Parts: sequence; structure tokens; C-alpha cells
Amino acid sequence: MSLNYNKEYTRLAKSLRKNMTKEEKHLWYDCLRLLPVKFYRQKQIGDYIVDFYCEKAKLIIELDGSQHFEDETIEYDKQRTRYFKRFGLQVIRFTNYNFDGVCESIINSVKFGLEYCGLDTNILENMLESFKLYCIKQYLLELLHHSDRQSLSPLLKERL
Repeated sequence: MSLNYNKEYTRLAKSLRKNMTKEEKHLWYDCLRLLPVKFYRQKQIGDYIVDFYCEKAKLIIELDGSQHFEDETIEYDKQRTRYFKRFGLQVIRFTNYNFDGVCESIINSVKFGLEYCGLDTNILENMLESFKLYCIKQYLLELLHHSDRQSLSPLLKERL
């Protein structure tokens, strides 16, 4: 994809990467950066900055806060999506309010994007199962953090 880059947007993208929202940090650190395909955070594409971008899968991921439900912003987001589609990019949107199933959905979208581009998807075959196990482990660690650690068996503590 050959797009011109606006230096002002490049500075803004860098600032946005340094000041990610809690939800963006969660998605980046707990999912996207663990995938075996490269994702970019706050990536400039033309005159826009997208939350996350996977070039190989031609996939843009947007996390939408409450401002994205206002009429003016809804129309702006539609305009952005039309722009990206002109370059063969798929845009998927998630709200900041519910992360249930987001990473699984993203993994499936990446796999679809790779297949569509005629690329090997073997790298993602076990990723969904591994991610589910990772989520279970994170959940158990969170429980440990908020519960009485002394009541857990030594074997369970060792495995976590």
C-alpha cells in the first residue's frame, strides 16, 4: 500500500502509543503482541490513525469509546471505513465496554485475512487454544491476587 504520511499525524500517533487507554493496553499486552503475526499500534494509514493494524491480514482493529455512538462520529467512522476498504482493508470494531470474546474474534479475523490473501495460516492453528489457556491462567492469577493465598494447595501455587 502506497500512502503519503503526514508528519503531524506521525507525531500524534507516537503520542497516542505512549498514552494508550486501559482497554487498548489490555488488548495490546494480553492479545495482539502475543500473536505470531505483526500488529502495529496507533498506525497512520493515509490521513487517519487506526488503533491497531495487521498488514499481512489487511486488518484494522478499532476500539470504540462512548464518543463513537454519537451521530456525527458514527458518520465519520463510516467515512473512515469506506476509505480503508478502497485499499482492501477490513475494519472490525469493538466497544471499550465488553471484552468478552474480543481476542478470539480477532484471532479468527486474522486467520480469515491470511487465508483471503493466500498466506499460510498454520501459525494460527493452535493460537486460539493457547490464548484460552492464557486467559484461564490470568483469571486464576487475578483470583489469587484477591484471595487468601494460604488456602491454596502448594501444587496449584507452583503451577501458576
